Amino acid sequence: MKHSRSSAEVEIRDAVVKRFRELWPNARIIHEMNVEHGSSRADVVAVQPDRLWICEIKSERDKLDRLAGQIADFGPTCHGLIVAAHEKWTKSPGMETVKHGVIRQLPSPLTLALAGARRCYDIWSYPNSESRRRDWSAPYRAEVPWYHRMLLLLWADELRAVAADHRIACTSRTPGNKLVPELSRMMTGSEIEKAVCKHLRARTFVEADPPILPERKAFAAHPASGRQEALL
Repeated sequence: MKHSRSSAEVEIRDAVVKRFRELWPNARIIHEMNVEHGSSRADVVAVQPDRLWICEIKSERDKLDRLAGQIADFGPTCHGLIVAAHEKWTKSPGMETVKHGVIRQLPSPLTLALAGARRCYDIWSYPNSESRRRDWSAPYRAEVPWYHRMLLLLWADELRAVAADHRIACTSRTPGNKLVPELSRMMTGSEIEKAVCKHLRARTFVEADPPILPERKAFAAHPASGRQEALL
């Protein structure tokens, strides 16, 4: 069952998905992905084979009181975080005169809501006209995720599968919260990125592009097998 949304949010979401597909055509698009054990839910996620991009949407009907906490939850798990917000939140309300007659621009509601945020993020203001198309560009660079937080995006059975793929000891009952520190210690950052993205691309979601299953590696037949067949 898909999540219910206002028409204002759907309008921005459709624009974000369209832009994500232009920027990262090889990515799987996922809607409403749980983060931090479900305490926050990412609106739109683009998962490439080794990169993860998250967008939080704020329509003119939304509130900004939870945004700082969402930034804190999403930022460490991904390579780039985008806030796509209606211009109601991104525009300055005007100018004011301060001490000694100096005139300054008042900060936007979004700027005030995110004051003190420690994680990097990009702002996409909506509506985005063709003349401002460059404003909806990809993040300047891919940030380095906090790898233990990125691993927490996976379910326990997915974490056990990652451990098996990398020959890290665990049992069928090893809980995920015990595996994450071990995986963080034993795997490289690149291995963690690819493993997390692999499982998110393959997982079934309520609303997402079709799963992208990893290709099975083809192994050459052992030379001895040919000799054995010849003897039969």
